[in-house]
Amino acid sequence: MKKISKKSSIELFAIIAIIAALIVIFYAKEESAPFRRSGQETISPARISLIAESPPVKIDFDAGDTLFAVLQKAKTQNIISFSGYEYPLLGFFVIEIGPLRSGNGKYLIYYINNKEASVGVSSYLPKNGDVIEWKLK
Repeated sequence: MKKISKKSSIELFAIIAIIAALIVIFYAKEESAPFRRSGQETISPARISLIAESPPVKIDFDAGDTLFAVLQKAKTQNIISFSGYEYPLLGFFVIEIGPLRSGNGKYLIYYINNKEASVGVSSYLPKNGDVIEWKLK
């Protein structure tokens, strides 16, 4: 019977450890993917309802997107129209969304689930099922 040298044992152990680490990394990436498969079921991205015009529109988004990023994606997909200004250190201010436009002493304010937002669209991270409503005040 051939005896395995100490050097060969260490090399074999190192190879097994590397393979195990790669397997762990692979499965960790699978768990954090935005679209996960559970059997045949696909978990879709989160969705908000946006009310600025009638009827409300449903907009899909990915976790970690700001409301501003969600609005930008929806605009490029021709789901909504909006415009505004970017102010350094303050963020983006929406002045027009759908048929609503700031002016004549009125400003666009957005509400999250019937509560006035306390942060701007550049900072708010929407949650699945949020209802975002825009009003002139």
